[in-house]
Amino acid sequence: MDEFYYLIAIALIEFDGKRSMPIGGKALKITDETNDFPKVQAETIALEILLRILQKSDTEPLQRVANDKSLIIAKISMEIMQKKIPELKSDWIKTGNTEAFLTEMNLLCNKLYNVNFVKYEGIKFSKCK
Repeated sequence: MDEFYYLIAIALIEFDGKRSMPIGGKALKITDETNDFPKVQAETIALEILLRILQKSDTEPLQRVANDKSLIIAKISMEIMQKKIPELKSDWIKTGNTEAFLTEMNLLCNKLYNVNFVKYEGIKFSKCK
């Protein structure tokens, strides 16, 4: 049975010393069993969120706070996203506990990837653990 899922990009960063978690994404109509990673859509939403962050960095200093896990892509059901992401975001902004956030995201998401740029290879997605 087809269901709508969100493919979302989440950045774990600090602006001017304050934790921030910009989120962007796109609804996709795909089955839960779909094993193919939607690379083109993932690259697009990663680019969109990075441009938002870059534009904001014109006025505030920016710092990644989770090293290579500072930008993640998640495939998540619409229901879970609407119910759980706001709470997880609030908890992370208050506590800064990245490990707890990523552990919970791994439990809730169908797929969770971190996004990084590798010299001479380009954008790389790897399963987030």
